[in-house]
Amino acid sequence: MADNKHLRTIGNICYSTFAVLAILTVVGIIWSFQGIKIALIIMAVIFGFVAVDSYTEDKRTTKIYALLTLLSIIGIYGVSEYKRYYEIKQELAAIAKAPTTFQCKEFMALYPDMFTEQIMNLYLKCAKWEGISSLDNLADNYPESPQGVMAAEMVKKSVDSLYTIAQAEDSVESWEGYMDKVPYRHYRDARQKAEAAEQRKWSSDENGWQTAKKENTIEF
Repeated sequence: MADNKHLRTIGNICYSTFAVLAILTVVGIIWSFQGIKIALIIMAVIFGFVAVDSYTEDKRTTKIYALLTLLSIIGIYGVSEYKRYYEIKQELAAIAKAPTTFQCKEFMALYPDMFTEQIMNLYLKCAKWEGISSLDNLADNYPESPQGVMAAEMVKKSVDSLYTIAQAEDSVESWEGYMDKVPYRHYRDARQKAEAAEQRKWSSDENGWQTAKKENTIEF
């Protein structure tokens, strides 16, 4: 008789569990993550009360309901974490539609360990659009990342190219143009080159005359 009673108890537990899971499924379809979470909370509370209520009468039933309570709590945590993951993924998708380096940096600050590869690729893409300064910033802040290494290579290539162009003309204007286009730490000897070019303008009467003719103003 006792065994039959236990079998009926276990059967009732199974039926009630399946009923709750069915309700949970319906609620989830209607209200998504929040609905599932609320249903799981209710489920945990009910199972918890049943476990406490049956403690003095049937230890086996208590253990089963205590286990179901624990599983419900784990389910609540799992749903909460998945909901967070889903929302962050949606936020990333929104950024990907029209990304900026500011948005990428803000996303990485908020979620440092989430979707790192995707957001870094977006960051590199934006930095390419924005120019040398943004690429240099990426390379400086994330020197160990593949994207940071690529950004550093792009910066070096661009700086070398601009330096070669300025050097070919070797004038005050060309060196000032170079310094306008590159970050300060990539100036190299551009200031000295510009000063030398300025001095050459007046290094002899002929150079002075050519400079004055080129500028063609009363002051010159």
